[in-house]
Amino acid sequence: MTEIKRLLCVHQGSELYGSDRVFLQSVKIFRDIWPNAVITVHVPSQGPLIDAVKPFVDHMIIGNMFVLRLARLHPRFWRNLLLLPSAFRFAWKNINDNDCVYLSTVTVAGYLMAARFSKRKVILHVHEVLSGLIGFGLKFFIRISKAHVITNSKATANGVSTTSTVVLNGIDDTATTQDMPTLPLRLFLPGRINANKGHDVAINAMKILSDQGFNDIRLDIVGNVFDDQHHFLNHLIAKVKTCSLEKNIFFHDFQTDLSEFYKNAHIVLMPSTKAESFGLVAVEGMMWSRPVIASQIGALPEIVLREETGFLLRSDNAQDLAEAIRKYSIHPSLLKHHGDAGRIRYNQLFTTKHYSTHFIRAVTSCI
Repeated sequence: MTEIKRLLCVHQGSELYGSDRVFLQSVKIFRDIWPNAVITVHVPSQGPLIDAVKPFVDHMIIGNMFVLRLARLHPRFWRNLLLLPSAFRFAWKNINDNDCVYLSTVTVAGYLMAARFSKRKVILHVHEVLSGLIGFGLKFFIRISKAHVITNSKATANGVSTTSTVVLNGIDDTATTQDMPTLPLRLFLPGRINANKGHDVAINAMKILSDQGFNDIRLDIVGNVFDDQHHFLNHLIAKVKTCSLEKNIFFHDFQTDLSEFYKNAHIVLMPSTKAESFGLVAVEGMMWSRPVIASQIGALPEIVLREETGFLLRSDNAQDLAEAIRKYSIHPSLLKHHGDAGRIRYNQLFTTKHYSTHFIRAVTSCI
C-alpha cells in the first residue's frame, strides 16, 4: 500500500450517533495501516466524538466548517451561505497541507468544492442517499470533485452518479448477552430525533395497539434533536400526552452507551419515513439478537431480511408497524427465532473485521 505521511479526516458531526461511530472506526483503521502518519481530524464543533477519536490522531481542528443541511437552505437562513467562501478557502488550505484527504460525508460542501481544485488524493465516503434538488446538486459536485468514491450500501451507490466501491458498515461486538428479557413486550427506538426517523409512526402504532387492548407494551425513545429543531421533540411529547400513552412511551436523552436499552428490549424499531443510506441501528439490534422492524426503503432491506431477522413494512404506515408488533406479542417464540437469525447475519456481514477488510481494500484501490 502507498505510504501516506499526512492524512486529513473530515466529518460533519461531533456526537456518537451511527455515522459518527463509523467515522471513528475508519480513523482507527487509518492509524493501523499508517502507524507513522500525521493524522488530523476536522469536525464542526465540540462533542463526545472528539474525546473518542483523540487517542488515534495527532491534531484536531474544531469549527470553521460549512455543513450542508436542509434547514440551512431555508430562506430564513440563507445568510448562512455567506459562510461558504470562508469554508472553501479553509478547506482548500487544509487539503493542500496533506497528502491524502478522507471526507466521511458529502455534506461538507467547502471540502467537496475545494477537492476539484487540488491535486491531492481525496477519498469521499458517501453515507447519504442523494435525492431531490439538493441531491442533484451534490451529485454534480461529486462528479467534478475528482474524488474516489466509497459508498456504504447499494442504495447509496444507486444514488451516486459515478463509479463507487460499496463497503458495508461494521461495528464492534459489544453485546453482553443474547438472552431475551422477560415479557411484557418492550420496544426500543434509538437515534437522532427528526422528521425522517418515524417517531410519529411509532407513536401512532402504539395508539393502535392500545386501542386493541395491548396496554402493557413499552416503547423507549432515545436521542436528541439538532440545536435548532426542538420543535420535533416538543411535538412528539405533546402527541404522547394527546394519545394518553404517558405510561407506555418514555423519552431519554442521547447516551453514548445504549447497552442497557438493547439488553432490556425485545424488538428494535427503524420506522424511517425517508430512505436510509444504511441503518446501523438495525445492525446493532441484530448484534444483540433482537428482531428488527424496519421500513422497506433505502438500504434497510439490505440489512433486515423479511420474516427471517424481523419484519419490513411500508414507509409511514403505522398500521403495518402495529401489526408487526402484534405478531410478536401473540407469537413470542418469533422473538428468539428472528433474533438468533439476526445474530448470525451480523456475524456474516457486519462485524468490525468485515468492515476493516473491505474498507482497507477500497482505500488501497483509491490511492
